[in-house]
Amino acid sequence: LGKSLAPFVQRVLWCQALAQTIPSVQVCTLEEELPIPSYTVDTLEALAREHPACTFRLVVGADILEEVHQWKAWDKVEAQFTPIVVGRTGHGPGREAPSFPEVSSTELRAAWSLGKTPEGWASGEVERSVGRWFEPVPLMRDPNLESRTKIAHGYTTVQGGAHGPLTLAPHPTVAPDVLRGDWYRVVQALDGRLDVNQLVLLNQVHGGRVMVEPEPRGPWDVVGAGDGVVSTEVGRVLAIRTADCVPLLLAAPGGVGAAHAGWRGVVAGVVPATVEALCRAAKCDADALVASIGPHISGPSYEVGPEVVDGIASTGVPRSSFVLGGHARAHVDLGAAVEWQLKAIGVGTIGKMAGCTFEDPQLHSHRREGTDSGRQVALIARLS
Repeated sequence: LGKSLAPFVQRVLWCQALAQTIPSVQVCTLEEELPIPSYTVDTLEALAREHPACTFRLVVGADILEEVHQWKAWDKVEAQFTPIVVGRTGHGPGREAPSFPEVSSTELRAAWSLGKTPEGWASGEVERSVGRWFEPVPLMRDPNLESRTKIAHGYTTVQGGAHGPLTLAPHPTVAPDVLRGDWYRVVQALDGRLDVNQLVLLNQVHGGRVMVEPEPRGPWDVVGAGDGVVSTEVGRVLAIRTADCVPLLLAAPGGVGAAHAGWRGVVAGVVPATVEALCRAAKCDADALVASIGPHISGPSYEVGPEVVDGIASTGVPRSSFVLGGHARAHVDLGAAVEWQLKAIGVGTIGKMAGCTFEDPQLHSHRREGTDSGRQVALIARLS
């Protein structure tokens, strides 16, 4: 019925966890081979072709009978795969089968979304796996972007809810499925109407390349090497991972953009390049844009060598705007350099999120945590 689904591999993992508690039950992954969209009748017909000596019947809850008129080829399902109807409280008795216990997946999801943990509805392993998936992820929001009702955006912290910290790998292709589940939770926290498979992740290389309208690969892989990305597609979720560098989110009347701006990216011009690419794609001027500079390492905590100062200054950013005085060695306010570049290109509204990644334990910091540092994520999507 067009519902937003968790990725196939995650649903298989849940089924396998449940099957381990029920003797003689096995999980079939036949649906993975079927064309998308795949309907119940397609699955049943594929099973019948695969196992011609078997008779297949569809098991459904009594509540489903209220919506079968919307199903594809329900008359064929009834005729060829006679349904076994299991009773559900408030929806009538079953046919040939006892009633289910009074457990509702809708009510379970609603409880998790409110931060509550239902108990006793399944085994501990299943409960932990499913509960973590639907548990809400807190996001920080920029008031400047919050006022744009057609835009969804947010910044993660280390907090992942009652089941533990948010765990997002530096590179998604090395992330096991539990970490990909966290990506799903983050996208759902951004806006429940968004699909994790529309997620766009970059292989961030501290450069100036901007990708325009890349095809999403979800949390399973990156779309390519780059540090800026723009899209005019509704529902496309752009994500930037940082652990001290500046995450930049951009909203235009007809599109969104995001950039990863470390000092090398600033020198390479990723900020103006992303703004210019978004303006071209959305067919607008820079003064129509709203920019949000996300949490990053602050100037007092960012001691650097002369190559950093000279590199940023070579782009035209005045040293007085980003170099802090009163220190034996140079300290640089990277966010101030990004803000100067945004103003120089004519961006209309610029917001700055509070928080220093090095000083705030609720934020990941490469300088504080070392090479094993986690990542926070800045996300933005066009809703309409």
